[in-house]
Amino acid sequence: MNPDNHQTLNWLGYLWADKGENLDEARQFIEKAVKLDPDNGAYLDSLGWVLFKLGQAKEALPHLRRAVELEKGDATVVDHLVAVLTALGKPDEAQALKEKFAKPAAK
Repeated sequence: MNPDNHQTLNWLGYLWADKGENLDEARQFIEKAVKLDPDNGAYLDSLGWVLFKLGQAKEALPHLRRAVELEKGDATVVDHLVAVLTALGKPDEAQALKEKFAKPAAK
């Protein structure tokens, strides 16, 4: 693996984070990807998600807030932020976020 391929670093790190595996290594990979491409919303989402999986919801919050902005309310990113807000005891903010980005029902 090319150690500076930020796409691969993020992809593998996110895959592990989502499965709850190799979390410390996943964090290192994702942090390197973010360092190489700091305004990539997908990478910031991955960083927030791995921090959450590591039990660091408070640290995850700013990364996920920024990711939601950059990724224009991508459903997965919003779900990650909702999970973190809920874990931090902010259910009203989580609900407001879900409502803001809810897809209208099909007619």
